[in-house]
Parts: sequence; C-alpha cells; structure tokens
Amino acid sequence: MAAPAAPPYRYDGLSAPHLNRTLKRSPEAGNTEGLIGRGRSVMEAQGVTTSSARPVDPDIATGVWPDTTEHGWTSDAWPEPYGPIRVGDTRHEREPGPGLAGPDLEEHDDD
Repeated sequence: MAAPAAPPYRYDGLSAPHLNRTLKRSPEAGNTEGLIGRGRSVMEAQGVTTSSARPVDPDIATGVWPDTTEHGWTSDAWPEPYGPIRVGDTRHEREPGPGLAGPDLEEHDDD
C-alpha cells in the first residue's frame, strides 16, 4: 500500500484546542477520546498545534465566570483548561451523542 500523499496545505502557527465533554472519568477511555485523537492527528499532519482538555476530571466549579474562586468558591480548576481553549484559533467540542449515533461536533470561531 502506498504512503498517503502529503497534505496540500500547511497550517503552522494555528492552534486547535479540543474540549472532550465525555462523562467518563480518567483513566476510563471512551469513544469521544478516540474521535478527538483522529481529528487531532489530521490537524497535526497539516501543522496545526492541538491540545485536549477533559473537564470531567478536574474539580471545576459551576458558574458563569472564568474563575469562580473570585466569587466565593473554594476551588476551581477551570482556569487551567480555559486559557488554551480561549486563545485557540478554533475550538472543537466533542461530547457523547445520543445512543450509538455518534458524537455531536460543534466548531466555534473565537470572537
């Protein structure tokens, strides 16, 4: 089998953080992680810097502020994944979909 052709374009300098909204805590793997991995490998082959955050694992407080410790919560691990997600050129969110139909994929441009 021949090696795949090189991608026609390079996107060096772009970043694409992925927010894995799985309901499974680490180290339990889920389908969402596998889908993110496939997307990341395609992007990285074209020079995009990628990262992934899993909000189900850290102690993230609920609220509408980027750092809820400034509003009375004793701890909030959200600022750590929030930084790379906010400054990325694109943001990719993946979550488990209904039944076995597959995950919903939303892409948002940061304003």
